[in-house]
Amino acid sequence: IIHDKDDMMDNLAPMFFNQTKFRSFTRQLNIWGFVRTDTLDGWRHNHFLRGRPHLLNEIERTQVKSTAKAEALAQQALNAADSAKNVAVAANETNSYSSSRLDAQAQSFQSSNEDNSAYVGIAAA
Repeated sequence: IIHDKDDMMDNLAPMFFNQTKFRSFTRQLNIWGFVRTDTLDGWRHNHFLRGRPHLLNEIERTQVKSTAKAEALAQQALNAADSAKNVAVAANETNSYSSSRLDAQAQSFQSSNEDNSAYVGIAAA
């Protein structure tokens, strides 16, 4: 139970915590899984019990929503970059195929025109 919030934040909190505002301190309690007791000034956690320090390892910090959202957005950006890379590779392969196919067609056309020019030369003579 916290009897004097100001006294706690001025004298006790600086020795153990980085928070200077009581609201920030209570937010950290929530993140670490502490819940308010029936009295508004009390907090409890099932693994924070006097005489049972081995239970402290069970206390875990929950992920903050904004951090989770930022990680999700970062993952979406990576996925989009991978998709763009795959599209670029596919387009490059398509262009390579198309250009090699066009080169083959051009060669075929050129060789058939050379054959035809021989016939034209004979007919003109």
